[in-house]
Amino acid sequence: VRLLEESLEKRRMEEDMRMAAEIQNGLLPREAPSVPGWDLAGCNRPCRTVGGDYYDFAVEDGRLLLALGDVSGKGTGAALLMTVLRAAVRSHWREPLLADAVVRINRTVCQNVPSSKFVTFFLAALDPGTGRLDFVNAGHNPPLLVRAGGEVETLSDGGLVLGMFDNVVYDGGRVEMRPGDTLVIYSDGVTETWDPDGEEFAEERLRAFVVENRTLAAEELQAAILREIERFEAGARATDDRTIVVLKRG
Repeated sequence: VRLLEESLEKRRMEEDMRMAAEIQNGLLPREAPSVPGWDLAGCNRPCRTVGGDYYDFAVEDGRLLLALGDVSGKGTGAALLMTVLRAAVRSHWREPLLADAVVRINRTVCQNVPSSKFVTFFLAALDPGTGRLDFVNAGHNPPLLVRAGGEVETLSDGGLVLGMFDNVVYDGGRVEMRPGDTLVIYSDGVTETWDPDGEEFAEERLRAFVVENRTLAAEELQAAILREIERFEAGARATDDRTIVVLKRG
């Protein structure tokens, strides 16, 4: 009887996790918005049934808004905090100044995240006509801006991670994306991948791979990065969620 009860409880837990994964997946974009002259793709690969990575994009008031966040930890706890982050982002990312938006997002996260948790976060707003990209990096892996000629810039201007202190002031950065340029925003689960010998994939490999494949379309480049990571890990189990957003100017 005890074994039967344990089996039924396990089934209930599995069903709850399946439902949680469906709900979480529904919070992510179903498809990238169409922006003339631009190519956009995003994906999320949780290492467990549910995860703590979040990405989002939308066209609001003529701007293309892009967000990517990574909640510390994994599993259901991180997934719950991811929903808090999404709600905060959707409430504030239309602010004219992104730095003000991130200040407000941080305050919301601080009110809802335990002191042992934090969120790395990147928010950007693109003017499709001019190619001007405003951004704020809150302790996140600096996204890679690969120029058409192969030069690489990293987008690091911003401030502290979200959820640590509620009075943080953030700085904004600005770059111009020119024809042929590629922006890759990613979570640390991409670069913090290890092969069976314990060697890390690391940012240097990602940078070199993106430069080599910078002429691919956004969705093709995203898929190629995921394949390269899987090839590198050679069957080793993923230890963190992987999220990638690729933006290209035609």
